[in-house]
Amino acid sequence: MDKVGDSWNRDHNMQATRVFVNQAIAIAKDINRTMVKWHLDPPTEQQWVVVRSQLNRLAQTFQLPKIPW
Repeated sequence: MDKVGDSWNRDHNMQATRVFVNQAIAIAKDINRTMVKWHLDPPTEQQWVVVRSQLNRLAQTFQLPKIPW
């Protein structure tokens, strides 16, 4: 996510930033599978809901597939 922010703040280039957003979403999909499979404690799951929502907003902005609920 640091690369997403750095890329956008430095260049304001949608295509370059889109690459980093896509990478972040790919990693997040793996995390999401783990979260769904293992059902961690409620505070951890709630934090993941917040992070996943933010990533899905980025996915929508950059026209990428969202992380499934």
